[in-house]
Amino acid sequence: MARCICIVVFAVSIFALGTEAQSPLDGSSTQVRMHTEMSSNSAMVGAVASPVTGKPYEAEKVTRSEWHLADGTIITHEADTKIARDGDGRIREEIENTNAASIGGKQMNHTAESVTIADPVSHSLLIMSGPKPTMALRMQMPDFANAASRPRTGGVAAMLASPPPAPARLGVAAGSSADVRLAHGTGNARDEVRTEDLGEQSLAGLLVKGTRTSTTIPLGEIGNDRPITITHEEWYSPDLKLVVRSEDNDPRSGKQTMELQGLTLVEPDPALFRVPAGVTVRDMPDMIKMLRSGSQEPVQR
Repeated sequence: MARCICIVVFAVSIFALGTEAQSPLDGSSTQVRMHTEMSSNSAMVGAVASPVTGKPYEAEKVTRSEWHLADGTIITHEADTKIARDGDGRIREEIENTNAASIGGKQMNHTAESVTIADPVSHSLLIMSGPKPTMALRMQMPDFANAASRPRTGGVAAMLASPPPAPARLGVAAGSSADVRLAHGTGNARDEVRTEDLGEQSLAGLLVKGTRTSTTIPLGEIGNDRPITITHEEWYSPDLKLVVRSEDNDPRSGKQTMELQGLTLVEPDPALFRVPAGVTVRDMPDMIKMLRSGSQEPVQR
């Protein structure tokens, strides 16, 4: 099932990139944005597979990125978006990413917006890109909860019969040391991973538990002339099953923080989890056919 989820995450990330206006930025900035969107979409796919029910909330999600250039210049970007979960476990998350690059000596910035709706009731994932989307990609997900009771016959059937993953922790790559290495290091078994318990504190009116994971990439692993240490710190609410604050420090890409502010434990407006009027919904198979044919019109069945 993990392989199935990885394929889904990659597909929705490609869609989010492809439906934006053409960006003048270079490939490195595109890779950074893809990594960010894939991390978020991975958590949203997990929310469909293992929803958290009976714990609705709304909050402002504040993310801040900080890059230190070789000449001492510091570039910062802050985004304030919304995130919500209803009592049935549906999640809506807005994502804003700003990419920066130098093209021919000229600084170019591009901000991309997208909305992802994870619906465990209909076992589907919806992605809309841009400030005024006209199209939404719908991906039908397997019913992981009922798949476990089906006979295993090998191949895909056996994969889908695996137990569902733990409830999604938005913004976090949770799991084994291998998961952490893949998210914050090179994915190689040689990466050294160490986790510290930071204790408990109160954030946003919630009791949260803190952990810090340090991943060290050994000398020479990626051409580095000295070890590289990446840290990921998170403060997690066991009651809401939600990360309230996180901080990532990576010498290769800078510092990134995420914090939920204005958290209210209320049932969100149901309209947040519906596709707006005027937006065409296309299923993944139809989208693939459309891209192959070069057509911009919906595929007729």
